[in-house]
Amino acid sequence: MARWSADGKELAFINTAGELMSVDVTANPVFQASPPKLLFPLPRAFRSESGNPGARADAARDLQRFLLSIPAKQTTRQEMTVVLNWQSALR
Repeated sequence: MARWSADGKELAFINTAGELMSVDVTANPVFQASPPKLLFPLPRAFRSESGNPGARADAARDLQRFLLSIPAKQTTRQEMTVVLNWQSALR
């Protein structure tokens, strides 16, 4: 994920360490970017999912709010009941 702010003065991106970073940008008269600053580390559940993390994140146009798709933990065990000799119960 890499997102420009609406005014084009800031760029937010996910680095390889799984952190959301930001740089301030100017383009007049030449392109210059500030050193990256850490906004926040991304949750482990977000980083551990396979695939493209940028496809599971988005940002508001002002880069003040971020939306992350994180899978919910399954807190209950799924149980299965096996009934043996069920035909005898029909009699």
